[in-house]
Amino acid sequence: YVSRSLISGQIGLLEELRQQCVSHNSKLGVTGGLYYDNDTFCQILEGKQQTVLKLVNRISEDPRHQDLRVLLDIEVTRRLFEEWSMKFVSG
Repeated sequence: YVSRSLISGQIGLLEELRQQCVSHNSKLGVTGGLYYDNDTFCQILEGKQQTVLKLVNRISEDPRHQDLRVLLDIEVTRRLFEEWSMKFVSG
């Protein structure tokens, strides 16, 4: 998905979000990558379909995100980010 960030320039909130993603995704068995650049989030989530759908719904209601759009929803045979509960990259 991609979404518009409502925490642009707030490094403390961004770090808090990163830590929450790592902790929460690890508990759910979700892996993926999160890219952040000024006012945009782009995230890939991997896991059981129902788990990922619930997580996307939760993210869409998070006050740090706006205008969330799912760009791709596919089933894969192998995870791309199996070693990362959430890899974070900032541009």
